[in-house]
Amino acid sequence: MNKRYEKEIYLDRALATSKNINLSYFNHKTILISGATGLIGTFLIDTLLINPHYHGLIIANTLNAGEAQMQFSKWRYDGRLSFVEGNIKDPLNIRRKVDIVIHAASYTDPANYAAHPIDTMLINLLGIKNMLDIASKNNAQVLVMSTTEIYGQVEQDEPIKESDYGYIDPLEVRSTYNVAKLAAETLAISYGEEYKLPIVIARFSRVYGPTMRKNDSKAMSQFIKNALNNEPVILKSLGEQQFSYIYVSDAVKAMLFLLENGKSGEAYNVTNDEIYTLKEIAELVANIGRVPFEQIIQDEFKGKGYSKAQYALLDTKKIKDLGYHTDVNLAQGLEETINILKS
Repeated sequence: MNKRYEKEIYLDRALATSKNINLSYFNHKTILISGATGLIGTFLIDTLLINPHYHGLIIANTLNAGEAQMQFSKWRYDGRLSFVEGNIKDPLNIRRKVDIVIHAASYTDPANYAAHPIDTMLINLLGIKNMLDIASKNNAQVLVMSTTEIYGQVEQDEPIKESDYGYIDPLEVRSTYNVAKLAAETLAISYGEEYKLPIVIARFSRVYGPTMRKNDSKAMSQFIKNALNNEPVILKSLGEQQFSYIYVSDAVKAMLFLLENGKSGEAYNVTNDEIYTLKEIAELVANIGRVPFEQIIQDEFKGKGYSKAQYALLDTKKIKDLGYHTDVNLAQGLEETINILKS
């Protein structure tokens, strides 16, 4: 069995999250999700299936059904989960009625942006198109999983509202993710207009948690892996950047909340409102992991896939006005993540 299912702290968090949503809204509905084995998709599936009162069906798109069955070993014989194999860049063959469509497939970390810039764009663009085509045939509800990256470099020192947009250089390879997510939003809104589909957009801050992939190259993930390997947490910059973060359980809670309560055609920022610099986060991870913190400033460090943004704090008034709130603060989320991933 997948080792995360052996950790009571993980199962307890998934169950607690499932109890914080209106499960009846999703009962007797079929959810199609791409990127099902990713950080967010994994926790979404576990959150729904861990609750015995969930009576729906999840169709999980994956490149390899055998590997996905190992990923979700706890639900191997659970009739509420099925898999459809295929590359999301190609049309999927879905034969049954679908009620909710979620496109979660994407590269989401700097190393993969740099190594796979074409795929980063096409998985988002062709992927959302193929999912929207299925939605249009079924008159299904659509959740667009977007990102804080669509705001680009914003020249302001206050949290970014959904109506604020900064600068994105379309001639930079790093922009493949930002531009693709922007285009995905517009394409989804266009489908909503033309086919009268209910579309809601969730713009996530940086998401972290115990379902992160081993090769995740985001700064937060690198810090966590340092702690897990009993290595010093190393910061390679001044660490003055301020980004918003959200624990994976709160991200999943927001997704399910917006499917029920979000207004069609609208975008919502999704994050925790705590404010930390990157240096403070690195120090926090080191403290939780009981390892040293080291700062090795590399002024010439210019990784191709890394964001140049120095400030990306999100304003969450819009989603909070609907009644949403987060449950897990940064220190608690980091401690849970490290404890769950320890083996």
